[in-house]
Amino acid sequence: METGNPDDFHKLIGRAMDDTAFRGMLLDPDQRSQALRQVGIENPTKEQLSAIASALDAIGRAADTFGVMKAAM
Repeated sequence: METGNPDDFHKLIGRAMDDTAFRGMLLDPDQRSQALRQVGIENPTKEQLSAIASALDAIGRAADTFGVMKAAM
């Protein structure tokens, strides 16, 4: 990621896995930038925001194939 700190990605993923409220913020495009700031990603690029949105969509599709409820996402 272009934040200059390679650990940002790991903080983002770790928190998204453990914190359902945070994950909900990531899923909401209107709150996504705020969620990223919570893990130290202050100025996400358009490319980063797009990549995160694509990743969340892909995870949602994968969850559907395994019968995972959307609320668990």
